[in-house]
Amino acid sequence: LLSLIASAAPIANSEYAGSTLVVFNASSVESRELAEFYAETRGIPAGHLVPLTCSMEETISREEYDETIAIPMRQFMDANDLWEVKQLAEGRAATDCKIHILALMRGVPVRIAATPLPPTGEVDASGKPVPPVKDKRQTDEASVDSELALLSLDAAPTRSMGRNPYFRQQVPKRLAGLAPLMLVGRIDGPSWEIAKRLIEDAVAAEESGLWGNAYLDLSRMDVTKGEGYKIGDDWLRNIATAYHNLGIPTYIDNHPERLPTNFPLGKDTILYFGWYAQSVEGPFANPDFKFRTGAVACHIHSYSATTIRKLGQWWVGPLVAHGAAAALGNVYEPFLTYTTHLDLFNARLLEGYTFAEAAWMATPAVSWMTIMVGDPLYQPFFPTRSHENVPDADFKSLRLGVERWRDEPELYDKLAFAAEKLKSAKLHEAIGLRYRYELKFDLAAESFARARQMFTERGDQLRMDLYAIELQRSQDQKDEALEALHKLLPLYEDLPGGKAIQAMINQMDPPPPPPPPPAR
Repeated sequence: LLSLIASAAPIANSEYAGSTLVVFNASSVESRELAEFYAETRGIPAGHLVPLTCSMEETISREEYDETIAIPMRQFMDANDLWEVKQLAEGRAATDCKIHILALMRGVPVRIAATPLPPTGEVDASGKPVPPVKDKRQTDEASVDSELALLSLDAAPTRSMGRNPYFRQQVPKRLAGLAPLMLVGRIDGPSWEIAKRLIEDAVAAEESGLWGNAYLDLSRMDVTKGEGYKIGDDWLRNIATAYHNLGIPTYIDNHPERLPTNFPLGKDTILYFGWYAQSVEGPFANPDFKFRTGAVACHIHSYSATTIRKLGQWWVGPLVAHGAAAALGNVYEPFLTYTTHLDLFNARLLEGYTFAEAAWMATPAVSWMTIMVGDPLYQPFFPTRSHENVPDADFKSLRLGVERWRDEPELYDKLAFAAEKLKSAKLHEAIGLRYRYELKFDLAAESFARARQMFTERGDQLRMDLYAIELQRSQDQKDEALEALHKLLPLYEDLPGGKAIQAMINQMDPPPPPPPPPAR
C-alpha cells in the first residue's frame, strides 16, 4: 500500500468538493457573494462556508490574525467535527482531518506583519537607543495562507518557518495521510470582478484544456550576482525541457535583461514564468495584453505579492489583471530556496494535480511567505478529460504529433506537413521555437519566416521579426541585429508592440547616461 501511495495518480477536483472549506469576510457583502458563487460552481456544501469577522485590510498584526482568523477557524473545525485533535505537551495537533483544501476569498487579509522586537536597552555613544537587529530568518511575519496551512498546530513556533511535509510529494492530498496540513489558496485580485473571473476561467479552461504558447524569461543572475542565484534560471530551464518534451511551444529569453517593454506576446499565451524585477514590466507594460483563458503565471521576486489588490504594483495583482487564472507570489522576503520551486510546480501541474496540490508539493516551507492566487481546485492538465472542444487544432496537433513521433527522424517533416495542411501560422511558429530550443538557428529562421508570411495580424508579424532578430543576437551577430531593429522601427511605430523594438535596441546598445546636473 505504501508503495502505491508514494506516487499516486491525480484525482478529479470534484472529489475534493466535500473536503474544501470556503473562507470569507463576513463584514463584506462581496466576499460572501464570491464565496457562495465559488461553492455553487464547485459543488461545495453550504455548510462548508466559513464567515470570519476580520479586517478588510491586506495586512494585519499577529494578534489580529490569532483573534479574528486562527481561533475562529479552530472553533469552526471543532464545532463541525471536521477534525480529531490530540492534546500534546506542547499543544494540540490534528490526528485526522476531513478538510484538505482551504479556499480564501477576497476580503480575507493576506499578510501578517512582524511583531515589533523589544528594545535592546542599550544606547550608542551619542546616547541614542540602539535598535534591535532583525533576523529575517527568525521572524513571525508571514502570509495568512501559509500560517493557516498548519492551523491545528496551535503551539507551533511562529518566529521561524516550518518544514512543509507535502514538499516533493507525488500523491493526491486525500491519500497523503498528512492530517495536520491543509492546502490553502485564495481567490483574490485587484477587483471583485477579477476574483470572480478566476473561478469562471478555471472552469472554462478545464472544459477545453489549456492549449497555447509559453514564455520563459531567464535572468542570468548567476552572471550578475553570483552562482547562488543560478537555481532560479535552472528552474526555468527545467520547465523549458518539460514543455519541449510535451509539445508546448516555448519562447525562452536567455538574456540578463527582462523581456523588452511591450514585447508582443501572442493571444495564445497560457504560461509565463520569469524573474527578477521588482515591479511589473516587459510585455505586461502593455495595458492591452491579455493571457489566454486559464493561463498560469509567476514572476519570482521577494515581494511579488506585497499587495495583490492594486493594479500596476509588484507582480501577482497585475498578472491576474492581465488575465492569468493562477499566479504565485511572496508577501515578504522568502529567500530563493524557500520559495516555490517552479520546475517542480510545473511538473506536478502537467501531471494533472490541482493548482493547490501542485503549488504546495513545490513549496518547502509553511508559516512563511508564499501565496497561491487562483482557484485551488483548478486542474488545467487533468489527463482523462477528452478536450473535444479545443478552440483550435494547432496546439492539439503539435502535442499529439510530439507524443507520437518524438523519437522519429521524420518528426519535423510531419509537423511541417500538418502546418501547411492546416494553413497554420501558429504551428510554423511552434516548429521554429522547437528548432530554436535545439539551437538549429537556420531552420528556426526558416520556420519563423514562413509563419510571418501566413500571419495576418501585424502584432504577430512583429513577433516573428523579433524572433528572427533574437536568433542573430544569440549568435553574437550584434551589428546585424541592431541594423535589422532600426529598419523595423518605422514599420511598427503605430503599434503598442513597436516599443519593444526600441527597448531591444537599448538593451543591446545602451544609450549614454544623462549628464550630471550643473554644480551650484
